[in-house]
Amino acid sequence: MRIAVACGGTGGHIFPGLATAQELVRRGHDVTLWLAGRDVEADSVCDWSGPVVALKARGLGGGAGAKLSAMAGMVKTVWEACRLMRKDRPDMVLAMGSYASIGPGIAARLLRIPLVLHEGNAVPGRAVRLLASSAAAIGTGFEAPRGLPSAKTVYCGFPVRAAFSGLEKHPAIPPVLLVTGGSQGAAILNRVVPEAVKAFVGGDAGEMQVVHLSGRREYEAVRERYKGLEPIVRVAAFADNMPELYAAASLAITRAGAATCTELAVAGVPAILVPFAAAVGNHQWHNAQAMTKSGGFILLDESSCTPTAVADLLRELFPASHRLRQMQAALPGRVVADGAVRLADLVERIADPGTPCPQKR
Repeated sequence: MRIAVACGGTGGHIFPGLATAQELVRRGHDVTLWLAGRDVEADSVCDWSGPVVALKARGLGGGAGAKLSAMAGMVKTVWEACRLMRKDRPDMVLAMGSYASIGPGIAARLLRIPLVLHEGNAVPGRAVRLLASSAAAIGTGFEAPRGLPSAKTVYCGFPVRAAFSGLEKHPAIPPVLLVTGGSQGAAILNRVVPEAVKAFVGGDAGEMQVVHLSGRREYEAVRERYKGLEPIVRVAAFADNMPELYAAASLAITRAGAATCTELAVAGVPAILVPFAAAVGNHQWHNAQAMTKSGGFILLDESSCTPTAVADLLRELFPASHRLRQMQAALPGRVVADGAVRLADLVERIADPGTPCPQKR
């Protein structure tokens, strides 16, 4: 089949789309990635050698003026998507749920091309809610997400990159604390964690290493905040070797996007999850709440995320406390590890109804 995978925007949408696209290519399909034309996407798709369509798109948030401007831009995006799909018509469109998938998703509806959605979060975002009525099926990253038609939903899990499959843990000595706010970084982690690490190390709490992924915007500021701790801290704007970092990490402090939560669980890395409070529908908080049920994660609200609170958690967990070992033991089997395979199965089943449903495998 000729399949368009719309997954532009942030890494949380690009990586699962890329993982599924690679699985579909492995099965012999002709796959094109549809992205949003953002600079951050170049880092995320460096492993992709197939065709790419960069369809300019922007989010629908902001004030009334910004929303009107975004809506006008979306009309233009839909028109451009229709033009491109008429010229090179796909047999199927798979949309991964970001604002960048709205244009291709609406174009698929207008051109009567089968549409499959994927919603990775515990609470569906605007794009999936908008496109749900047009979709033939909706793959989900969490079981029974709210607000989606149950007749269309299929629990597939969250597609993770192939490099995470069969990943073996090799915890580093001294133990590694991994700090990441996603592909763009997180201002609160960039501000709070350096101070917490200084308090922790200053208390003679034992040896440790820190890898802090800051995002490009605050890279220099974060380096400055760790000044004096350079021997044990490595700050990077972005990392393209996340499986290696997860394999070495003993603990992570992260946001609670669906991609991050799933990758941590698959890689067996306990984490302190700090949900982004302004996320649409507070979906990161719901993701974190669902993940903490396993016992492998700790939910720390932004309002409680202070240097003192984080330092206290580090003292409780590092370097190899009984609680940290319990958290590590709770992670195996917490999430579906073959989400890309299951979502690719769903795409093929919609194209050919005789294909077994992934829920019944």
